[in-house]
Amino acid sequence: PILGEKLTGRVSYRYSSQDGAYENDATWKTHERVGDRKTQNVNLTLVAQPTDNLKVKFTGMYRRDHDGPSAQVYIAPSKSNCVLPAGRWFCGTVSASDVKLYANDVVTPSVKAFIQQAKAPGSGQIKVVDEFGLQRDAYHGGLNAEYYSPSLNLTFSSITGVDYQEFGQLQDLDNQDSQSTNWLFEVSKRNRNFFQEFRIVSDQEKAFRWLVGASYAWQRVD
Repeated sequence: PILGEKLTGRVSYRYSSQDGAYENDATWKTHERVGDRKTQNVNLTLVAQPTDNLKVKFTGMYRRDHDGPSAQVYIAPSKSNCVLPAGRWFCGTVSASDVKLYANDVVTPSVKAFIQQAKAPGSGQIKVVDEFGLQRDAYHGGLNAEYYSPSLNLTFSSITGVDYQEFGQLQDLDNQDSQSTNWLFEVSKRNRNFFQEFRIVSDQEKAFRWLVGASYAWQRVD
């Protein structure tokens, strides 16, 4: 409670991390293991009830993900274990005893040049990371309000939701133990959402009950 029953709130914070589960066989590396993940969450809830007939609830959330290079390997077609008239295929369990996981995650001058090009004005990129892996920032806000009118014997309610998320990822896709043959993959995205709904509800204790409302939704992905 902040102001008795008229205003209450709650704040929570959560941090979680997970070390990489797979050994990085690359010669040039900053991560000895890949697949590591770090997440932070902050949540806020406020509930206001200034009168018996009005109640307002606000929820807010912020989340940040900071993940290292993903675990991926390249299995050459020569490793296939099925030879059919249509070609070579992988069937059942594939022997991967000699398959190596190479995550060349050192930011060399050529990688820096690639990043700077992605950041250049007019490139269209939203969030460009400065290191290998994935970074994401997400925000959410919600506002619910409900008011009961004794004179009209009606309940008016409003639901509002806003979401914003942007993330960027940089990955080396060639899976080769070489710094000169990097096949760099960079992607960035931004999602924005807005939702609004209004309702009017009649007395639910009567034989004839009704509800009328309108909603609006908007989304944009860049």
